[in-house]
Amino acid sequence: MSEEDVKKEDESLNEETGEDSEEEKLEEKEDSKEEEENSEEDSTEKKEEETSEEKKEDSEEGSSGSKSENSDDESDDSQESGAKWLVLGLVGVVVIMIVVGWVVSEARKVDYVGLTFTKENFGQIPIYTTQLTGQTINGNPLNFKLPLRGNPKESDIPFEGTLKLDGERDIYLSVDIESEVHECGSDALINFGYFMGALEYNLQTTVTSEEASKEHNKSRVVCENTNGASVFILTTTEGDSKIVQQGSDDCYNLEVNDCELTEVMERLEIATLAYIRGEEL
Repeated sequence: MSEEDVKKEDESLNEETGEDSEEEKLEEKEDSKEEEENSEEDSTEKKEEETSEEKKEDSEEGSSGSKSENSDDESDDSQESGAKWLVLGLVGVVVIMIVVGWVVSEARKVDYVGLTFTKENFGQIPIYTTQLTGQTINGNPLNFKLPLRGNPKESDIPFEGTLKLDGERDIYLSVDIESEVHECGSDALINFGYFMGALEYNLQTTVTSEEASKEHNKSRVVCENTNGASVFILTTTEGDSKIVQQGSDDCYNLEVNDCELTEVMERLEIATLAYIRGEEL
């Protein structure tokens, strides 16, 4: 074979080979395009899936958020309702306590002869007290707390007669020593002295007999020798305790039975207050 023939064959082979390589390149390009398209589709699908998942998550979060908000609102409402009921309950308790306290306080009060007496406890001893204010019989300021052992409105000591006291005249409390009334105790007599002194009455203690007058160095005063003074004769009796006005407006018997000295003297104190205040006993 000649050299020219060989060259021709080589050229033909090269041409064929070149054609094949070009075809292969085309095929490779097409394959790469397909792969790119596939990858783009895959990425698009993934993005769509991710977007849908994100939307689902957002919707779920939104729904859960709305549920939590609703639950929070319900919780707030229940708390507000509970707080309202608590406040109403506390207000109700306070009102009940005030009403009960007022009822108990009023139950311990007694209105008599224009005064209000309040029941208190002096240690273990129940007493009734009232605050005396205003003026004394001489026009001076009066501020005296009067204590009584018994309820003044329920006293069963009768006062027979009409009490009249003149602030310009002396007042005598004349004790019948022979009747032993003084042995019933001195507290009631001391308290009566404080009471009359607070009102600025001129009260003096005397006796009813000559023997007692000499023994105790006291003046003898009875209804027959009042000398224009008001006289209270303190003695005992076998009958009921009572206060009795004698024939004269100036003399009164304080008759004590069974050592009811406190009851009789407190009745005289209330009668004195009724007279001063213009009230009926």
